[in-house]
Amino acid sequence: MNYMGIDYHKQYSHITLMDEKGKKLKSGRVATARRMLTIIYRMLKESRLYIPYKR
Repeated sequence: MNYMGIDYHKQYSHITLMDEKGKKLKSGRVATARRMLTIIYRMLKESRLYIPYKR
């Protein structure tokens, strides 16, 4: 199983995909837009998603 973390910001977000052993598979910055994040989530549907939420 893979895990994806998103550091969410107003304009750009940083996304990291790791395997169950903690090995980084992919990492990068993407534009923060609902459409882009939806596309990424659908591509990685099998990943367990953890998004810390701060107000």
